[in-house]
Amino acid sequence: MPEISEERLAEIEARANGASAGPWFVVPGSTGRDGDGEPFVIPTAVCAGDYADEGEPDFEAVIDISEFPSQDAEFIISARIDVPDLIAEVRRLHRQVKAAEGNWADAERARRDEVKVNLALAEEAALKNVEIKSLRDVVASLEANRDMLLRRIQALETAAPKITYTGGA
Repeated sequence: MPEISEERLAEIEARANGASAGPWFVVPGSTGRDGDGEPFVIPTAVCAGDYADEGEPDFEAVIDISEFPSQDAEFIISARIDVPDLIAEVRRLHRQVKAAEGNWADAERARRDEVKVNLALAEEAALKNVEIKSLRDVVASLEANRDMLLRRIQALETAAPKITYTGGA
């Protein structure tokens, strides 16, 4: 089911607000018509209007429910309370969804930032590894040159006569 837009909620709310104030109720045991042949009604309030002194309901909203199954009548009567509650709940859920979407967007931005940092660190590590390999190659080359020079010194020392300095004139 698609999301109910704020405009649609406003339309439903306007109809609910335009209806007679609740609570509504069915007159128990009614046949759907009073003695004058008028339909029984869904009263708008108890102890209101001309009947306030007698504690009778004020019959402003006249709806003949005599032909309705009892479940339908109960549904219609309950709508006066249920519809505003449902509108409030839908709006609450809309706010939660928007907040969750905002949280998800924040988390996604944080994840992308973390990926960027990790990529930068990986790139830096790769460059360091190249530098380390290059330095190891230099060290290996220097060690090879040292070994060659040591062999040459050893060869020269072996081939040359030993000269000792006795000091003096």
